[in-house]
Amino acid sequence: KNSTKWYYGGLVNFRTQFAPGFNTEDGSLLSRIMSPAYLTAALGFDYKPNSNLSVFIAPVSYRGTFVLDDNLNAIGAYGVEINKKLRNELGGLLMIKFQKDVLENVNFKTQATFFSNYLDRPENIDVLWDVLISMKINKYISASIATSLVYDHDILLPLTDVNGNPFEGRRVQFKEVLNIGFNYKF
Repeated sequence: KNSTKWYYGGLVNFRTQFAPGFNTEDGSLLSRIMSPAYLTAALGFDYKPNSNLSVFIAPVSYRGTFVLDDNLNAIGAYGVEINKKLRNELGGLLMIKFQKDVLENVNFKTQATFFSNYLDRPENIDVLWDVLISMKINKYISASIATSLVYDHDILLPLTDVNGNPFEGRRVQFKEVLNIGFNYKF
């Protein structure tokens, strides 16, 4: 801690998935556990002006992208070179977190992470932005709406042009999830 609102900080984050993902058009494998997986480590400064907001600035950070599945790394999936299992990146990271009760029993939480790879096209910023709105409807029912927006300049996706010709290109990826929960105590 170096003042009342600024803190020295570090971050270690690991993300992967547990269930395989498949292409809805042809059923081909797109992802599985550890393909991809992301390891991020960073040292920097955390600005916390109040209990709702945190801005983490890391001028030195590492991001590793793992693709351990042989079929996926044979095609160079997720920006990892063909037949390699790991892509290393050194860059700068900015993470903004905000959380607030917007209404009684309704909480809004968001986290946006921006990463610039100093070693390869630093002007291309990778973005991961999550939003979660959670609600307690009554004693027994709760609900949440979650969204994720991802843009990674290193990930090429199969696309088609206006004439129907296939090519690989960059895209913003978006996911939304609606959860409804029932809770009863015996």
